[in-house]
Amino acid sequence: MVEAIPDEQLFSHYKGGRRSSYHPKMMMKIILYAYSQKIYSCRGIEKLVKENIPAMWLSAMQQ
Repeated sequence: MVEAIPDEQLFSHYKGGRRSSYHPKMMMKIILYAYSQKIYSCRGIEKLVKENIPAMWLSAMQQ
């Protein structure tokens, strides 16, 4: 589902030139997974990515 979104739509608002960022598709996958687990807060999502194996896989172990 997320992979079907064209990159142009995701990167059209990104100007670049700052800190390296996470890939928008990876972030969208993590957020959708977190919401499916009833986790909505940023800190909750951060904890999910550090402790939940499927979330680690989705994030490609980026922290």
